[in-house]
Amino acid sequence: MHRFMATGIAGLSVAVDSLSDIKHAQVKVLRDESGPAVDYAIDGDFPAFGNNDDRADTIAVDLVERFMDKIHRQPTYRGAEPACPCSPSPRAWCTASTPATPPTVAGPANHFAPGANPMNGRDSHGMVAAALSVAKLPYSSARDGISLTITATPDGLGHTRDERIGNLAGVLDGYTDAATHRSGHQRLPRRPCRRRAARCHRPGVARHQAR
Repeated sequence: MHRFMATGIAGLSVAVDSLSDIKHAQVKVLRDESGPAVDYAIDGDFPAFGNNDDRADTIAVDLVERFMDKIHRQPTYRGAEPACPCSPSPRAWCTASTPATPPTVAGPANHFAPGANPMNGRDSHGMVAAALSVAKLPYSSARDGISLTITATPDGLGHTRDERIGNLAGVLDGYTDAATHRSGHQRLPRRPCRRRAARCHRPGVARHQAR
């Protein structure tokens, strides 16, 4: 019998964007009178995860590989093999809040992006670029699954039924051709998306992907 031990990564895109920000821009820590960091002043631009940009994507690959390398060094129960998911489940455990907020998550009570998703709004080059960034994550270091969740309105995929089918098939083909593992796709009418967007900007409510 081969046993696996579940581990997990939450906030991958938050960590990647924060390290990219520190590397490519200038970040100044803002502290309150008692000393802890409460915010950050960012001067300059930085490449964000989810745009098929190797400057950010290689950071994501390195983080996943380093994380699992450290896990593999630890003894496990009954010799189980550690397996790590980049999936929505670990993200449900963590919420970024001041003073622990990293440089690229503004304000308190901002939830991490689900799974291996880019941070909401950072993927400025479209679905395919976001999918190709996720596809670079090594399955050998995330054998419990790598998840990309995509939500889109019908108009976001095209103006006619045939155009929507063709565009979605193109995204899926590009994603799967890059040796990916798992993706989730949701198609929502525009009106519920607007209600969700309004709801998600209330304090303490998760901000979901809408592309």
